[in-house]
Amino acid sequence: MAHLRDSDRLIDAAERVFKERGFPQARIEDIAAEVGLQKTSLYRHVDSKAELLFLVLRRDIARRVMRLVAILADTGSARVRLEAALRTHLEYDLGDLPLRELVQTSRPALRPEDAAVLRELEDQYAHLFRRIVQDAVEAGVARSDTDVPVMTRYLIGMINLAHAWYRPGRLSKREVIDIGVVVALGALGISATVADLAAPQTVADEW
Repeated sequence: MAHLRDSDRLIDAAERVFKERGFPQARIEDIAAEVGLQKTSLYRHVDSKAELLFLVLRRDIARRVMRLVAILADTGSARVRLEAALRTHLEYDLGDLPLRELVQTSRPALRPEDAAVLRELEDQYAHLFRRIVQDAVEAGVARSDTDVPVMTRYLIGMINLAHAWYRPGRLSKREVIDIGVVVALGALGISATVADLAAPQTVADEW
């Protein structure tokens, strides 16, 4: 894409249209109209609707990666970093439900080479998450017999399903996230209640 500012504008516009209409129903001219361009002008910036989808999904995963990079750089305890990683993943999964739906349903539309790039980013995310879990084990916070690679995949997989069943209602999103953190800590042999959790540093609705 030609210029970073244009790229951000186009990705923002594409994300809005994809979330509102769904990827199959979204039209390239609708996205062009969002940024004040003609359809033909938009093709100077991207090759296809599928490329815009890739850019939306890549940015989404890259943001998650950067969150974990920031958590790993934190000088706090291994327990605090672990809680932060669990919380930020739950906030991601529950923060923008239309975007989660897009992520879950639109992958088949990607070009194979673009899908491969996203898998690499997701592997990078899982590696960072695994380091945080490993740090907790080595610090004596989590169970010493934890199979870190397997547990990491279980934790990520479990949290990735939260958006599928979550419905606003009796509990606030924050309360649901707190419970999720406690459940995940328990899976690592860490006894905790909601009252024991560190104060959250992020807000779910920011995703």
